[in-house]
Amino acid sequence: MMRTERRAKALAAMVCVTALTAAVAAGCADKTPWGVGTNIPEAAATADGVAFSLLANNYTADLRYFGPTQGDSVSVALAAVGVRQGDATVVISDSLGTILMVQDIVSDTVRAPTYLHGKPPYHVRLEFLGYTGVLSVGVGVKAP
Repeated sequence: MMRTERRAKALAAMVCVTALTAAVAAGCADKTPWGVGTNIPEAAATADGVAFSLLANNYTADLRYFGPTQGDSVSVALAAVGVRQGDATVVISDSLGTILMVQDIVSDTVRAPTYLHGKPPYHVRLEFLGYTGVLSVGVGVKAP
């Protein structure tokens, strides 16, 4: 197995683990001192991928990340749990401006790893409008 393929699988696994953790947190949200969400996005972007997680309460933002910066295809996985209001949109595009994926989130959603083909670098756009819930997204390089 090539190194980039291992990274893509590790990124997808991270999204699944984050989603599971988020599901537990969402179930306990009413019992925590901070309520439903912290509205502090956690994100990492590297040449190999982008990982994003958010526990939100009435969150509105337009966030953009650049990566992966290599590879003819990427793997995308996401999970949204505890969605109570508002909406979120995840848009993946390539360097030519071609939109490769749009996922609207208005309720609990899980998207298994999906492979997209394009021209790097890839762009990840996350739009939130009054969103309350948990969202985790992973985008990683897929080996050729």
